[in-house]
Amino acid sequence: MTYEEVKKEAFEVINAFARQRKLTAPTSETDNFDEFGFDSLHQIELIMKMEKHFEIHIDDISIEHIRTVGDLIKCSFDLVNKKTNPTKSNTSGFETLKNTPDITPTKPVESKQPIHMVRQNNQTIQFRRGNQTLSLNDPKVSAILERIKQELEHLK
Repeated sequence: MTYEEVKKEAFEVINAFARQRKLTAPTSETDNFDEFGFDSLHQIELIMKMEKHFEIHIDDISIEHIRTVGDLIKCSFDLVNKKTNPTKSNTSGFETLKNTPDITPTKPVESKQPIHMVRQNNQTIQFRRGNQTLSLNDPKVSAILERIKQELEHLK
């Protein structure tokens, strides 16, 4: 796939995700996800959708450096090409970000609102950030826990 093809499909995935979550969709590669209301949970969910769409795996190091739409597109593009041309590229998505002159990897953005774990009725565990509440039964939390499980299995 060309960069433009990956970019077009990536924006389709991002726009669909933003509509689902009632967020404003970024329109430019330089747009920062935080500026459009994407919290860290939204960003992980979006990355998982991109992984599924392109049938790739974005490693944790690369995820830590994805702050803009362009970061996500460039990382996805590198991994798609690595998958389709394994001898042509031996870099991870992080390497693309690190070696691209117009992208400077940054430290993960700290949320201004901490996540609190709350027990209800000594059975249900919920996570709260500001006015947002998630329980263990919530698909968002389940998706994150599944991702963590996969990463742990990969390390074995």
